[in-house]
Amino acid sequence: MDITPRIPQLAASREQVLNLMGASSTVACFGSRALLSLFVCAAPEPASVVGAVTTEAEALELIARHQPGFLFVTEHLEAGSGLGLVKQAHRLCPDLRTLLILQSASAQLLQDALEAGCNGVVVESHLAQGAMVDAIRAVVGGVTRHQSRRRARAPHFSKMEHGSQTASAIQRLAILSTTC
Repeated sequence: MDITPRIPQLAASREQVLNLMGASSTVACFGSRALLSLFVCAAPEPASVVGAVTTEAEALELIARHQPGFLFVTEHLEAGSGLGLVKQAHRLCPDLRTLLILQSASAQLLQDALEAGCNGVVVESHLAQGAMVDAIRAVVGGVTRHQSRRRARAPHFSKMEHGSQTASAIQRLAILSTTC
């Protein structure tokens, strides 16, 4: 995929992220060391990143010590799991806002994210399309975006959005159209 045409949009997103997150501290826990390094280097306010680790245990230690405002976590970690980390992190820091980055989305995985207490979910393949800003905006503001395109591609979400117990839970979770 050639994202060259999106470079100006992606570069401009740093300012938007800074405005959304303010001076809130952040812990990042990614299974990929390369992605973790890029995240730290590209952070709009590098001083706000109080921890960058690759395992669930390391992240929990940092969260207990720093009580950050945000946790960015990938689904797969070097040790532990992103969903397990979110569950434990909310016990340590109830006001923590969490954004889970998935390799791909499924109804079951989104349900698991809800049960874990994720505040937002975004699919990794959509990050190059500017989805990170939308995901952070949703996590900060508690906004749920729905688009008919998403419903057309995932009709089972339409059913859940209309009346089931899962519907209210999904609406509490900042599920973006880019996740499905």
